[in-house]
Amino acid sequence: MTSAFGSNEVRSELPETAIIESWNSIEDKSVKLADVIGDDIIESGRDFDMAIVVSRGGDGVANITLRRLSFKSPAIYHVGLSSYGDGETTSDHELVMGQMPTAEEVEGKYILIIDEVSESGESLYFLTQLLEWAGAKETKTAVIHYKPESAKMGSGFIPTWYIQETEEWVHYEWEKHDKAGLEFERRKEAAGVKAAERVVGVVVRTGNQDRSK
Repeated sequence: MTSAFGSNEVRSELPETAIIESWNSIEDKSVKLADVIGDDIIESGRDFDMAIVVSRGGDGVANITLRRLSFKSPAIYHVGLSSYGDGETTSDHELVMGQMPTAEEVEGKYILIIDEVSESGESLYFLTQLLEWAGAKETKTAVIHYKPESAKMGSGFIPTWYIQETEEWVHYEWEKHDKAGLEFERRKEAAGVKAAERVVGVVVRTGNQDRSK
């Protein structure tokens, strides 16, 4: 695997035990995820009213999974929610929240939430509780990787569906482009490009009680 920004270099910085997810392996797991969810829809006789994708990590998984579940664009929402800081939740369980659907958009809806990984589970727990508080009828969550031991030390949240349990570092193919983004920021600064006033989200706090469900 090669790229203009040195994917081999990115891999060399990862732990030896890290799971490397290529585009092909991500596709395979996303297809399996769609199959599991699809079987549940058929067996239960209940289909989802809408899907919510947790950006950015969930985008790659959702693009495949939701196509296979016959979701059309108007029924797919994207939310901005991430751990506070560099991919870690602080001891105070702070999250950064960006765009969210309105209460009117989720009221009475049966909602499928998709992300790539559930580690501490803080983000998915917060999102499910927020949506149900806003009036959602029910939420189900789907990821390709679930870290049960990490969840026990965090929220205790267990996603409805997942493909693989692991405690290892997971590197997804799209993450190799993060360094390109940093380089682009340096290029903009050197060229005198005025920083855009992008939405940065708001910090929210969650508790740390057991949330297994």
